[in-house]
Amino acid sequence: MLALVIAGTTVTVPATARDAAAAPQTEPHVDAREEYFYPSSVTVRRGGTVVWDWTGEATHDAVDETGMALFDSGPTPPGGPSFSFTFVAAGSYPYVCTLHAGMSGRVEVPIRAAAADGGATVVWSSDTVPDGFALDVQVKRTGQRWRSWLEGTTELRETYPAVSGAFRFRARLRLETTGASSDWSGAASITIA
Repeated sequence: MLALVIAGTTVTVPATARDAAAAPQTEPHVDAREEYFYPSSVTVRRGGTVVWDWTGEATHDAVDETGMALFDSGPTPPGGPSFSFTFVAAGSYPYVCTLHAGMSGRVEVPIRAAAADGGATVVWSSDTVPDGFALDVQVKRTGQRWRSWLEGTTELRETYPAVSGAFRFRARLRLETTGASSDWSGAASITIA
């Protein structure tokens, strides 16, 4: 137990809660097994890294399938060195093993929305967007269709001006020269009173 004194009041924090709050973020690992990736879908925070491990008995690779050529592990034999890639922006990123038909996976990188003075602060990237890339961000009000809010932005976040209502936001990373892109991220929902 940890005892904290806040404004003259002693608050006791259980060790498990304190340890969980202080624990470092762990990187999700994906195993390349015989004919499949396990798990086939992982979620990682913006700026998070995914690690691929080669645990099967065959040679595998992990290759970005968005058309943006973000990553390619190259053929790696069983037990070979792990491969990792850091995802800076919101989106849904499909990938495949080019050596085994039908062997595919997906990395989900969520967008975040939080109430702010005058609207909602929406965060879609953890770091500077690499040169040649941009993000598209869409918004949807309850009962309406998705519509473009920001197209081709290289900013990390923005405040969406809204008085009140329920809103959803999603984003994708796009290669400016070819238009190839990730799939849209899962939507972040927020209600502004």
